[in-house]
This record gives sequence, structure tokens and C-alpha cells, in this order.
Amino acid sequence: MTDRRRTRTPAGPEPPTDSPPTIEDLQALGATTDVVTAGKLLGISRNTAYRLAHRGAFPLPLIRVGAQYRVPTAALIAALHPQPGEPRTVSGEAP
Repeated sequence: MTDRRRTRTPAGPEPPTDSPPTIEDLQALGATTDVVTAGKLLGISRNTAYRLAHRGAFPLPLIRVGAQYRVPTAALIAALHPQPGEPRTVSGEAP
């Protein structure tokens, strides 16, 4: 018996675990990525990532698609690789 409510994480390039992801690694994820992958890159566990998303407290903007949460890759890149002279923030709000 399968659980129909379980969402599957799309297959894609796995970011390396021993080094920080490059901008190219993040761009390879596509326009959006799932909340679990974004959470891993931010150092957040799967359960905490979903709990924060459900509460509306995830540190990046989210797009709700049915029962899924999607994270725009551009927001993830901006959070992990800020431009020179730009403050490094990880929040849903602009500084």
C-alpha cells in the first residue's frame, strides 16, 4: 500500500555535502526547488523546513502549489551568494 499524500522529491543534481554549493550547482536545480533541498542547503532539517513552511516562517519566499511548497532558486542564490556590497540576509522580507 502506498501513501498517496507523500510528495516525491524530483530527481536532480545533489549538492555536494562537503563543500558549499556554487552558483552553477544552484542554477542546475531549475527555476524552483523543493523545501527539503532548500532546507538542506540552509542547514535546516526536513521536519523543521516543513514546520517553518507551514507556519509561514521559512527564511525564504515560498510558492504553494497544491500540497507542495516550492522555493524560487533565485531567492536561494541571493541568500547563499549575495552580490558584493549587498548585506547577507536569509529572511522572507527585504532589508
